[in-house]
Amino acid sequence: MPPKRREIHWCTIPRDSVVGTEQFEKNDKVRPWLIVSDDRLLQVKLVIACPITSGTGLQAASRFHVPIDPGMVIQTPGETTPISGLILCEQVRAMSIERFAGSTRIGKLATTAMQDVERVLGELLGLGL
Repeated sequence: MPPKRREIHWCTIPRDSVVGTEQFEKNDKVRPWLIVSDDRLLQVKLVIACPITSGTGLQAASRFHVPIDPGMVIQTPGETTPISGLILCEQVRAMSIERFAGSTRIGKLATTAMQDVERVLGELLGLGL
């Protein structure tokens, strides 16, 4: 099944497909990605997503990051990976749903945390929300 809004999935973005300061996966490491797009975008086989990092030292752009902890993720039955870290809203990108083929769904972000992501994305995109 394709990834849906508020879901968190594992995905890899290879180093050779990024430019500048875009997020990528060192050594083909998988990273959790939060789907932020409306499910209607699936009609054209795309999603818009933000990466989630557990990295430290990201304080410079902290107003563009939304912290999450395991209590904010409604986990998929059978998934045992607790997710905590920062949602990197400034790294939002459109992605083909093919990138998620065979990916593991980690869970679904709680509504209140998603509202924080929407607020930050609205600010970053100048949507006046």
